[in-house]
Amino acid sequence: MVLMSCTIHLEGKKQAVQYEEVAKQPIILQKIIERLADQQEADMRKNLKVTLINIAELPEGFLKIAHELSDINKMDLLDEVFGPRAVKALHNLLPKISEYPDVLKIDPALARTYGRYVKSLAYIIKAYKEEAAQVAVEKTINFAEKLAPFINPEYGLQKETILCLREVCSIDQYNCHVLQKFFLKYGDSPIRREGGGNTTIKRELGQLAADLLNMAYESQILQ
Repeated sequence: MVLMSCTIHLEGKKQAVQYEEVAKQPIILQKIIERLADQQEADMRKNLKVTLINIAELPEGFLKIAHELSDINKMDLLDEVFGPRAVKALHNLLPKISEYPDVLKIDPALARTYGRYVKSLAYIIKAYKEEAAQVAVEKTINFAEKLAPFINPEYGLQKETILCLREVCSIDQYNCHVLQKFFLKYGDSPIRREGGGNTTIKRELGQLAADLLNMAYESQILQ
């Protein structure tokens, strides 16, 4: 109760977000999440969730909590705390296309981190479908562009990426157009196929999700 009350106020939120130990880990957030994972009593769980929601009113807090809960063993907590709202934070944790030195060759260590966010997005979008897709449309910018690089089979995220893109593009013409622009620029460039050999993003998508490829190419150019 004390912690929940403290995080109602701006300074309490900031302290929870910014306090870090030597390893640069947000120790207060991690302890709250740890207690939530272990807590069975309903009122205490409610208080801990409200505490995290309070902290997430700070954009930095929302991102840090989403990062901590994007662990494969904590996705149920991500859903419990934020539901479809998590789509916004998870998407914001992914880099813009312009921030990659080479969008078709993402550093493996970074790809593993980004993979957490893609898998968590797929978990939430699969659970909430159009409701989550609507968050992507209304609360993010160029959702499809940030997800598109992970069609690359090298990262092992094709299933999750296609699920996210299909759900969002099925309700939003603009994201179809964004995806079309990505394919026009990068779709025919050679990339490594899992197990050896070369392929392209367009070829991969044509084999795995031809409907999504068609949605992108049938989209109208927006003026």
